[in-house]
Amino acid sequence: MTPVSEFSGVFEITAASRSTMQTFSVQGHLTAGERTVSLAFLNDYGDELGDRNILLDRLTVRQGNAVVYRYEMENLDHQPQCHHMEQNAFHLSSSGEGCVLAVPVVIPSDGTHQIEIAAWGTHAGDELPKLSVVVESDAENSAGAAAIRNKLVELHDKLLGVQVTPDSPDVEAAYRLFVDVWQRRYESRDAWFGCRRDGGDVLFFEGILDGVVVQHENEYGDRWYGIDWDRVNAFMGGIDLSDPSYTAQTWVVVLAAMMMDYRYLYLN
Repeated sequence: MTPVSEFSGVFEITAASRSTMQTFSVQGHLTAGERTVSLAFLNDYGDELGDRNILLDRLTVRQGNAVVYRYEMENLDHQPQCHHMEQNAFHLSSSGEGCVLAVPVVIPSDGTHQIEIAAWGTHAGDELPKLSVVVESDAENSAGAAAIRNKLVELHDKLLGVQVTPDSPDVEAAYRLFVDVWQRRYESRDAWFGCRRDGGDVLFFEGILDGVVVQHENEYGDRWYGIDWDRVNAFMGGIDLSDPSYTAQTWVVVLAAMMMDYRYLYLN
């Protein structure tokens, strides 16, 4: 959930051709005006046997049974480093940094709307192509903004021992920090959660991965401790460090700031 999110969904695509194309939908309340539908390919993969990609045919907005907006995806401007046109469809060919496709849509009136994406995929590896669909508005009035503020209320109670409301000054300050950090991460298009593993702290993985601290001894009997990097690299290779919504990195900063508050350090 981001500061601009209204509602969202993640879908696995089984269809492998236009003839078997699937339609995926998310639904929620939207007010009238221009909104953005952000589409992200979450698990790009390729090897000598094939390439995993997503092809988007059209985007449709419905209110009840009426179609209020439709966009043929092949008409959309694109970033050539991430996407291209193929088979008269918009081809999502990368899940790398900055490869989130933003589609503007016009909502004519307030109400419950359904956003539909018609798509198929090319399959490779042991996973189906995954498509993220996020409907966005603004950082002041979105459902995401409300959810983040409510979580900050909860964290103020748990970490600082204070009772606040979503519109209190403490929550407002924390939310402003969240939005500022998230906006910088979004603009940087750094969609990966960095993890420092330089070996300077041999106890870095304590409580996370057992048995990685190993003792060394040289011919003179000098002893020291290090990290079993083969085990660490195997462990880290199985962790998904992608952060396509830029929120994991943002929450790290906000939590660190809250844990430097005097009320966390001295009063709890």
